[in-house]
Parts: sequence; C-alpha cells; structure tokens
Amino acid sequence: MNQTETIDISNLSGGTYIVRLVDKDIVLIKKLIVK
Repeated sequence: MNQTETIDISNLSGGTYIVRLVDKDIVLIKKLIVK
C-alpha cells in the first residue's frame, strides 16, 4: 500500500514529534513549537 500516514504526537520533550510512515519507512521529524 502506497500510503503516507502522519501521526502527531504531543506532550513530548522539546515540542511535537511527527512520525511519518512512507513505504514502510519510519521517519521521525522533530518540530519545535515556539509560542
């Protein structure tokens, strides 16, 4: 299945972590939120 799922995980140290599953590859992207 060629699907791209974006999982938004909040309440983690340093901000929000976004886990993207692309072609069974797990890419962990750390995004810092500046308020």
